[in-house]
Amino acid sequence: MSLVGRLEDVVVGLSWATTRNAPKISAPRKPQKESRIIENKAGLQKPNLAIKPMNKDIQTGLWAFSTLPGTGPVAMKRLLESMGSAEALLGADSAALSRCGAWGMNLSRVLSGPDGPRLLQDALSMARREWELGEAMGLRWVSLVDPEYPEYLRECHDPPVVLFVKGHLPLDYRYALAVVGTRNMSQYGSTILRAFMEELAHAWIPQDTKPIIVSGLALGVDGHAHELALEMGFGTMAVTANGLGTHYPPQHKGLGERMVAAGMVILTETRALQGPDARLFPRRNRIIAGLCPLVLVAEAAARGGALITARFANDYDRQVYAFPGRVTDQGYRGCLRLVLSGQAQLLCSPYDLRVWQNWPLRPRLEDSRADAHRLIAGTAVDAQLQGVKAARGVQRTLDGLPASGRMLSEGAERMLRGLAVLEEASADRLLELHQGDYPGFVRSLFALESAGLFQRNGSGTWIRRA
Repeated sequence: MSLVGRLEDVVVGLSWATTRNAPKISAPRKPQKESRIIENKAGLQKPNLAIKPMNKDIQTGLWAFSTLPGTGPVAMKRLLESMGSAEALLGADSAALSRCGAWGMNLSRVLSGPDGPRLLQDALSMARREWELGEAMGLRWVSLVDPEYPEYLRECHDPPVVLFVKGHLPLDYRYALAVVGTRNMSQYGSTILRAFMEELAHAWIPQDTKPIIVSGLALGVDGHAHELALEMGFGTMAVTANGLGTHYPPQHKGLGERMVAAGMVILTETRALQGPDARLFPRRNRIIAGLCPLVLVAEAAARGGALITARFANDYDRQVYAFPGRVTDQGYRGCLRLVLSGQAQLLCSPYDLRVWQNWPLRPRLEDSRADAHRLIAGTAVDAQLQGVKAARGVQRTLDGLPASGRMLSEGAERMLRGLAVLEEASADRLLELHQGDYPGFVRSLFALESAGLFQRNGSGTWIRRA
């Protein structure tokens, strides 16, 4: 008979496993030369787990095991991988546990010790009571071995054993973006975050999928990100440090209710009636970082929870981005330091995600020059532009250059011809003319500038010099 099935109900308090199992915060990384393109499930180690729907006994048993001394998220994932399934772990005897390495031997010692039966009995009883309380509140349990469990989070080294969920979890996290930042959001921060979200909504192409904005339902950046996601028709997820039977901050009770009513989701790993506790917020932050392939620090001072989230994200090999701010603005010291230390990459618009992460965004310029864009992007560029007066001027410019100047790459020449038609273009548009080859684009842009053919105007776009 399994350990889960032979114990009765007793109610005791629940505490987290020892802090030895908490995620470590890594030191700052060296500056990165290139951004990492992270696609769905790419570059992540898949756990060796049997994934299938779990019943009440299995769910509560896993959670009870995770609360035993020395058995937190890290240990539980290792044990589940070693045993292969939740049923095998919960039904294992001491000998089987001892074969699972240090984590198994520790759990075996706890269970076989003089206090072992009482500790397990208490944990199971409390888990069952928590289950019943959650059912009464409309909450669901989603364990590490459930198919519904977020895949990016499962592949972290320290995922929550059980998530308490209100609402519907999404199926696809490829375009999940964690947006975090200060509780004391500035007007500038609010403005650029809104501009970013509006531009993202305008440029988004697929109809069957939407970006998912993940944040912590806190005051400031978090709440603003959730509100904008609802306004723009995006998906949004809130991860709280408190239990879902409480409301923190109380000012966002209505926001959380609107999210759930709109088909969105709020989740936590904290017991239903647990109120806010400072020790729980870093643990919440690791979940936010683990859920998403990308993390955006929208506004952060030199210290704060957003920087903790960024460190977790780097530990999980996620790509971290940060909005720029004035160097004299104390509220952006954290963002600037992340960029300077190589822990984050500067993000100025959603089109950066189009370039670096292959997000499905339409081109930036969608005005009367769209036909010219299609011509330039085609394979028969030269033939199609023969009748364009500006293109003839480009040819004369090329012919008039010294021999060294005429040795431009095909991509550079295409950029030069294209800019003659467009009159001016952003770096994103020029990269498209170079057919997405970023290193080649950089070399071409340098060559064109050095040859005196390109220059940057006051608005930050590029123009062709006469």
